[in-house]
Amino acid sequence: MFMTSSTNQTQINLQRPKLLILLTLYLAVFLNSFGYFITIPVLVNLIADPHAGILPAGLRSSVGDYIFSIVLGAGSLSHIICAPLFGRWSDLIGRKKVLIICTVFMLAGFLLPAISLILSSLTLFLLGNVLNGIASINQPLAQAAITDISPNRKNKALRFSMDTIVICVAMVTGPVIGDVLSNKNLVSWFSNTTPFFAAAILASLALILIITVLPETNSHIKNKTSPNKNIISAFSNTFLDTFKLSNSLKRCLLVFFLAQTSWAEFYQYFYIYLKNNFNFSQNNLAIYNALLGVYLIFGLLIIYPILIRLVSFRRSVTLSLFLALIGALSIGWIHTPLSLWLGAIPLSLGIGMYFPSLLTLFSDHSSSQDQGWIMAVSMALLGIAWLITGFTAIFLSHITPHLPMQVMGSLLFLAMGLMIFENFKSANHHTG
Repeated sequence: MFMTSSTNQTQINLQRPKLLILLTLYLAVFLNSFGYFITIPVLVNLIADPHAGILPAGLRSSVGDYIFSIVLGAGSLSHIICAPLFGRWSDLIGRKKVLIICTVFMLAGFLLPAISLILSSLTLFLLGNVLNGIASINQPLAQAAITDISPNRKNKALRFSMDTIVICVAMVTGPVIGDVLSNKNLVSWFSNTTPFFAAAILASLALILIITVLPETNSHIKNKTSPNKNIISAFSNTFLDTFKLSNSLKRCLLVFFLAQTSWAEFYQYFYIYLKNNFNFSQNNLAIYNALLGVYLIFGLLIIYPILIRLVSFRRSVTLSLFLALIGALSIGWIHTPLSLWLGAIPLSLGIGMYFPSLLTLFSDHSSSQDQGWIMAVSMALLGIAWLITGFTAIFLSHITPHLPMQVMGSLLFLAMGLMIFENFKSANHHTG
């Protein structure tokens, strides 16, 4: 009786305009990515500026680089640990409640770094990044909510693609806005704290919208037993549940991890690679980064809707990875400025388009009561990829400066080969 009442209430709430619901979810995702990208240029400025006050005076630059890695790594680590737990929690008590918690963490995660700069406290800055890492779980939670309200697979995939576009917009605008808002030469009261206060204002807006506009989208909340008992059980079994996944879903998750590791290897190294080996100016680097975002958005907005009408989601993943591989080979093996500019086109198009198709496959392979958990597991894998490549890219570059880019291509080749194998196994299964 209680379950029926909960389901009916969800159906009533979802009578609200879906566009407004989706905009609220996309805003939460944008702020998560925006907060990450707006932080990086500010953090670089803090470490490079001996007078910033956040690091001890006289600290060697090499030590500052390690602190930079630790601060960013702490956010990734907190995300990796907490994402599956919060995802399972959203399956048990609802998306909205957990999204509110994550957005409160996001607000605190923006305010603490600003306060840390005022108080010259590296500890508070680190804590802020830890909270932002946990807050970034709102991305898979928003994706789970999208699955809740999507009527069919293609609709769900297109909404996932829009979710990815939102992340790309944050990738392009975040560093630019971070630079502008921290530049006191433009406005006298701008400082390194301004980007964080601006992001905190946006996080407050997102929190208000989630509370007032977003309905509970999960109609499968488990209310038959004590919520506390369910949550405790979920927390203890969350990581063990991954071993119970089907072989097909495990292969798709491995494809996702390999492809994300490849992209992370490229994205966290290309600034250094282009500057040190091809004498790219700061302006050219900014243009290159902006074009990556433009290509990603173009592929998702124009090419992807056509692609999924022509081929299955599995084949769209394979074709997208093949396209990305062409770009990776051009960048990693030809070694000319022209190959760098041209290679970025197929690389970005392919990386953007495989993402929503794999998310759709993850959702389709999971029960309606596991949507939050499986989305969070995939984003935890993404976090692991970005965490390890932050260190491996620099290590590999000491062997040869082209090696990280060549590893990128090798990982994409492995991901594409595994996806071809998965397509073959799937075809045989349906034939049998």
